Amino acid sequence: MSKDAIESPYVSFTELLASAFLIFVIMIVYLALNQGQDERDRAGFLKDIESLQLQRSELAFTVVDALDEIEDIEAQRRDLQININALSTRAEQLAEETDQQGTILLQIQREAAEAKVGLETARIQLGKLQSENDELIGIQQVTEQELEQLSVKLRNGQFEIDAGAIELSKLAVEVGGLEDKRNELQRQLADLRVLIGDREAQSEELESRIAIQLGKVEEARQQSKVPDKPQNTQDEIDVAVSARLASQERARVAFLSTIGQQTAARGVAVQINADGYSLIIPNDIIFSSGSASLSSSQQIAAVKKIGVTLSVNLACNIPASAQRLCGARSRVLSTVLIEGHADTVGNDETNLDLSVRRSQAFLTEMLKQAPLLNDARSFQGGALTSLPLFGVAGYGEKRPRIKTGDGVPEARNRRIEIRFVFSNEVAP
Repeated sequence: MSKDAIESPYVSFTELLASAFLIFVIMIVYLALNQGQDERDRAGFLKDIESLQLQRSELAFTVVDALDEIEDIEAQRRDLQININALSTRAEQLAEETDQQGTILLQIQREAAEAKVGLETARIQLGKLQSENDELIGIQQVTEQELEQLSVKLRNGQFEIDAGAIELSKLAVEVGGLEDKRNELQRQLADLRVLIGDREAQSEELESRIAIQLGKVEEARQQSKVPDKPQNTQDEIDVAVSARLASQERARVAFLSTIGQQTAARGVAVQINADGYSLIIPNDIIFSSGSASLSSSQQIAAVKKIGVTLSVNLACNIPASAQRLCGARSRVLSTVLIEGHADTVGNDETNLDLSVRRSQAFLTEMLKQAPLLNDARSFQGGALTSLPLFGVAGYGEKRPRIKTGDGVPEARNRRIEIRFVFSNEVAP
């Protein structure tokens, strides 16, 4: 509101007051000019004057009220001016705040643009993740199909297990009839162990005598400086040594044959190596090319059967049962070596490391499946030691079963052999 608009009430009231005063003066002049009229006109005129005076009094009151209203309006004008000033100040503040908000808006717009770029990047990554998720869903579907196939095989296997249980019940009846024969065989076995102990004592005595005789012959040779031993003494020594070696050979082959037969009875075929010291697992433990993993259920089952067979036949190397089952003079082992082998795919260094890892994987799984073997100890110097019985070795492609050229993935060379060394022998 402008200042002129606020002050306009003063002008209007002044003009009104001036008009009223002019009318009053005109009436006085009119009365003065008409003094000669008759009394009735004079009386009427006096009444008009009284009426005018009354109106003037009322007008005076009206003027007073108008002045009061003017003062109120002036006060309101001042208050309004103060408000206008305050609003102007506030408008300036708002202008400054608007500038600040504009700056903030620009910053927000920049951040929004950056966020849009980030959102687009996230969408791209989401697309990639979606593709990977689709691939995983495909893999999951294939896995579910394989699991369904395994489930069918498992159900079929359960039917076979039930049939086997029936057969087992029949065999249990037969086993009951064979229990007496087993007890009789155990008594005969105990007698044979005593006899074997005596024979081994005699053999050790013979070895001692041979050693003494060899010492005497060597002493005589040194004294006489004769290069050759007496023919008769040498022949006797050769015969005794040959007999001893033949006895050891027969015992070792018999031991390996027993383990091989028992393992085959459990469903895992093994072969005695040509050197007569180790067993080969030709079919059930064959590694994939470049792999040292025993991952299939067939391989795990084969390892367990081999471990159970060894647990029975290596009882003499387990402290808890050695004295009770084997006696002091039983034939015991100093080392059972798990040997890993590889084909000719890859270089020598890689295949050597691969074969060692294969032997370690086999031994780890066997000790897991047949925990009794964890307690097996080496027999050396006529007594059990604290040294573990089992060890591992790897030969890479240096000892193939099937000779091939380089780079040939021959499965039969990716194998495990189990080598047995008795306490009085040295492995080849």
